[in-house]
Amino acid sequence: MDLAWRFASLAYAAEPDATIQYFGHNFFQITTSKGTKIVTDPLAPGMHPTPVVTPHVVTVGREHPNHNYVELARGNPIILRGLAHHGAEWNRVSLNVRDVFIYNLPIYQQAYDSALKGAAFMFDLGVLCIVHLGDLSHTLTPEQLNYARLDTRYLIPLHAAQLSELVAGRRLEEAREEFARLTRVKPEPSGSDRHGFWRINGARDLPSPQAAVLRELYLYRERQAERANRPPFKIMNDQTLLEIAQRCPAQTNELQGVMGMTPAQIHRHGAGLLGAVQRGLSAPPPHPPPPAFEPDVVRERYERLRQWRKQKAQARGVESDIIIPREAMWQLARRAPRTPDELAGIAELGPWRRETYGMEILQVLGSADETDKAEASG
Repeated sequence: MDLAWRFASLAYAAEPDATIQYFGHNFFQITTSKGTKIVTDPLAPGMHPTPVVTPHVVTVGREHPNHNYVELARGNPIILRGLAHHGAEWNRVSLNVRDVFIYNLPIYQQAYDSALKGAAFMFDLGVLCIVHLGDLSHTLTPEQLNYARLDTRYLIPLHAAQLSELVAGRRLEEAREEFARLTRVKPEPSGSDRHGFWRINGARDLPSPQAAVLRELYLYRERQAERANRPPFKIMNDQTLLEIAQRCPAQTNELQGVMGMTPAQIHRHGAGLLGAVQRGLSAPPPHPPPPAFEPDVVRERYERLRQWRKQKAQARGVESDIIIPREAMWQLARRAPRTPDELAGIAELGPWRRETYGMEILQVLGSADETDKAEASG
């Protein structure tokens, strides 16, 4: 008998952080307060009634029909398998999906030999961490327990310490305004920018054939990053792509010695990189886009604001972005507000920053425009 049936089929974990539904055996669905749905170890029909689930993520802790019936999930969820090679090896998982950070921990099922490896999954919701142990049949070691809990163990005392420090430094209102601004930051739209490779330092210095190779290498990395749900630089850094484009290798062994291309990287990406090189060599040469142009007066305003921000940051002993973010400086430089009311139209400047720095910002912008007028009339 499944012990979990002794509990209610609909349970709540630190409501409203998450709702947990139990469907039998190791089959659960976790729904976060933001609507992210995670299914764990989906169970093949027969043992229990089969629910209708449309999750964002499915985790599989063991390769067995009682745990890996992923066909049950409707839609197009991300499938995260804790084991590779049909259960013979552990597969490391570590990624963010919407509002949840998901990672796994290697375990054994029934305390047998390595043929019955399994994986426990951790779901970090920020203030709450849920662990799905799957077919765990042995006591976790202290090292394993620490691995599972350290990400969230100190969050509450850390919150108290940081709150106390912000209050003592009279920076709590400033911090809350910045935190609120960061929650409004939108991710880049999905899909690869075919011209994004021109932003790599050194791309514009390449001959046309090598620039075409760099474009294909860049697109290969973008696809791999999207597939793994990781930032592109975690797959391969820009300078590695640039060096491969410069060398245009034709064989795997020619990737040896390229910065960042470890044996593991060559094993994982060698064939894909060589294919990208060949596609680039047979592609028409790309033409660099014209550099972004800002009028002289806008660039002058921005430079004045940058110098003012740098001085303010030095005086306070903080990073420059703490004063005002770069995006806000460009908005200010382009729109050139003249009054406090116009300043309120700058989305990146909240009430605290406007009250604290507003008059100084208006003075900096005014002086930049006066200089521009004097130069124009002279």
